[in-house]
Amino acid sequence: MTNVVTNFKTSYLYNMATLKYRFRPSTIKNEKGGQVQLDFSFGRGKRIQKKTGISLANKKHWNENKQTVSITSEEPMHNTYNAYLRELKNQILEKYDTSLIQKEVFDNSTLTKILQQFNNFIYKEPEITPQQSFIELFKGYRSNLLDKSIRGSKTIKASTAKAINTKLKFLETFFLKLDTIEFQDVNEQLYHNIVNHCYKHKFSDNYTGKIISDFKTFCKHIIKKHHTSLPNFDPEEWTAPREDVYNIFLTLDEINLIEELDLGAHPKIYENVRDLFLIGCSTGLRVSDYNKLSKEHIFTSNKKQYFKVWSQKTGEESIIPVSKKVQNIITKNNGLPSSVADQKINEVIKEIGQLAGINEKVRIRKTLGGKTSIKEYLKYELIQTHTARRSFCTNAYLEGLDSLAIMAISGHKTEKMFMKYIKVTKQQYAERIGEHPFFGKI
Repeated sequence: MTNVVTNFKTSYLYNMATLKYRFRPSTIKNEKGGQVQLDFSFGRGKRIQKKTGISLANKKHWNENKQTVSITSEEPMHNTYNAYLRELKNQILEKYDTSLIQKEVFDNSTLTKILQQFNNFIYKEPEITPQQSFIELFKGYRSNLLDKSIRGSKTIKASTAKAINTKLKFLETFFLKLDTIEFQDVNEQLYHNIVNHCYKHKFSDNYTGKIISDFKTFCKHIIKKHHTSLPNFDPEEWTAPREDVYNIFLTLDEINLIEELDLGAHPKIYENVRDLFLIGCSTGLRVSDYNKLSKEHIFTSNKKQYFKVWSQKTGEESIIPVSKKVQNIITKNNGLPSSVADQKINEVIKEIGQLAGINEKVRIRKTLGGKTSIKEYLKYELIQTHTARRSFCTNAYLEGLDSLAIMAISGHKTEKMFMKYIKVTKQQYAERIGEHPFFGKI
């Protein structure tokens, strides 16, 4: 095991990448401005510098420590610039990680290609003329959505844009069935018509709510960007339906049942899926991250191993201790398990849960098409890729770890969001609090 640790540390140190943005002053005499340049260091002393295409009016507008363009009226595009720089950094680091995993060459031409592809995805506003109708504006917004990676100051991933586009296409089909829809028709009655249309299609409250939210975003967009008047649109009237969904977590005992299960008589993929899922339960990572871990994500500090991961979803960095359970998996496989398609993990992990005897009956309340029903499941039927992350967060909390420490790993921004995410009953809260020394003093 010592050799494995040493090799991981060496590999990590040689392949660690750092991306910094730096302000480069103009070479023109008496010119105060300049350009933002990226400086990418990786591998054994390799370094590439590239222009980002962002020009600033003054050196003072660049915050070197925060790596952002300062908020100032002299830089009206500061929000867009910062979103661009943040997403570009995520793209480059992700592509670099992928090149290490797939043992591909990463050089100047690779970085140039990434920049070209990324810039092709920057959202360009459609040319809008005052004569365009509401439905034409809507079609233009939807068709451009798939071609952008930045909306205002908010970054948006291609997969997210595709999901929004699907919901907007559903709305577009509905609008085209109407005799006509004008700007003044965007009112409370249209809101109810859309909700009822969703219910006719047996959509859940939460999916209907997402459709309403995406439509509100479109309305606010044309008001702000194109100075369009929607005289009867009141955002407060467009309340997105929402229903709390019960998602299971696995207890430590149930996770141990899965770990101890003999899968020798089953195809090799069963053991692979089991190992990936257990890593998720031990790290709190999303499947998009724990499904592509490699030795390059591991480093050693003070004789302890850690994962260093940039979240594919948020771009945030997480540093997570490598648990004993994960160490055993690494030793057994002489490395991390290979990736498996998410859909296949969802399929196989349910079968593994059934084999492990995770058969507790669970009642789920769900609203479809405006009608609420309660259905009973066996717990293993509800296990999926995300169950691993939720199990980590919930079990860590129940075992007494500080919620802020867990949030540093999970990436939850507020304690309110975190407490809503974990699955802890009022009885479990009371038991956890009751173990505190405070209750022995009063």
